[in-house]
Amino acid sequence: MIQKSDDSDSDYSPKKPFLYKQKALKSNKIENRETFYECQPLLTKHQVCDSTCLTFKKQIYQNQHIRNRIKKIEPLPLYNCQIYLQNILNSRAHKKLVQKKQKKPSNWKKNVILRCQNLNQTQRMQIEQLQAQGYRNCIIAALLGVSPQQVRRNQFNINLNQSREQIQLTNIEKTWLKFQAQQQSNSVLFNAFSFRNAFLNKFPDQTLSIQQFRKILHQQQIRYRTPSLKPLTFFQKEGKNEETVQFISTLCGYLNENYSIIFIDECSLGNISKYTHKQWHVLGSFKQTTHRISTFKYLISALGTKGFLYFQLFEGTGKAYIFQDFVTSIVYKAQEFYKSQKFVFVMDNCSIHKSSQMKKIFVQTHCIFTPAYRPEFNAIEHMFGWISRRLVISQPNITTQYIYQIHRIMNDIDDKMIDEWCCSIFKPLLREIKFIE
Repeated sequence: MIQKSDDSDSDYSPKKPFLYKQKALKSNKIENRETFYECQPLLTKHQVCDSTCLTFKKQIYQNQHIRNRIKKIEPLPLYNCQIYLQNILNSRAHKKLVQKKQKKPSNWKKNVILRCQNLNQTQRMQIEQLQAQGYRNCIIAALLGVSPQQVRRNQFNINLNQSREQIQLTNIEKTWLKFQAQQQSNSVLFNAFSFRNAFLNKFPDQTLSIQQFRKILHQQQIRYRTPSLKPLTFFQKEGKNEETVQFISTLCGYLNENYSIIFIDECSLGNISKYTHKQWHVLGSFKQTTHRISTFKYLISALGTKGFLYFQLFEGTGKAYIFQDFVTSIVYKAQEFYKSQKFVFVMDNCSIHKSSQMKKIFVQTHCIFTPAYRPEFNAIEHMFGWISRRLVISQPNITTQYIYQIHRIMNDIDDKMIDEWCCSIFKPLLREIKFIE
């Protein structure tokens, strides 16, 4: 006779659902269901995929401990955030300027510049006259006894001085430009050339090249861009600005406490129609691709400051337990990489990012979510765009070639590119603060 066990004191008893939930949140263990999913192992940009990682099946591991690192961070006021971000951008601009001055031109450039400076005024006028008559640079150099580099450099200096000339516009012309730029349904001015032609038809006294007209538009702060898919009223609703302000204040608070930022997100790489398809073929016999890649079509990655980069390829759609397993692995990798330095996760507010399994990790790790429809606040989107622009698939039906192609692209990423991507969010943050104020 089998005796029924009394599970009234068990944490899994249906009589105590909230008690089990509290213990799960307070526990240092991460519990996942046992499952296998086909993916590649967690790799860095320096690791190369071999034959073993092509048939790699990973099991969701259990009872993994995450070191308790929770400490409340006070968000910075919006005014202090603006000063902090502006100081970061100024320091980076000064650093780039110093590096640019330290770069010395090569010897042949030095010699060309020195020889060009030795030309007297008479020689320069003679070069201009011969060029106006249609003589080639080599013939002009032979006639005047100078080098062809000096002739080309002289023409370059003339064009440079002409482009630097200040173009004066009247107030009527400036008003007309701004009025035409503010018309949303203006289908005539669809590019800079049509805008310039309309300007010359309106003011026939002006003679402007397309480069000069582009410079005028830049001086008048007139830009040409595609309108947003969301109307501007969407971001002016109640609660949208508060959500953005909270994100900026919290992120600047972490940066002020010397926290390193780790951006996490996933993207789809399986749609062959989005990427360039190239292969050798006889003229007129190119085979069109009529199917999509069905395996290893999702890339999940973590991008952080100081060259932190891990990625993983997996099959199928994004699942919460796959994302949880990846974030759990990234926590240990980040603790080994940053050692004593603290770090914070930044990710978008996707549904799988806020699942019940992920909440068990966020109890003991720092994480902030970007506002809705704000991909510019997640620096990893720049990396995904960089990968998609370089992904050339020659044999889309062969999975191994597809995987090796992605690994080749990832190996080209260096620490300087990672630093530029991580710092690319500062300008949008500062621009958003000015818009809110």
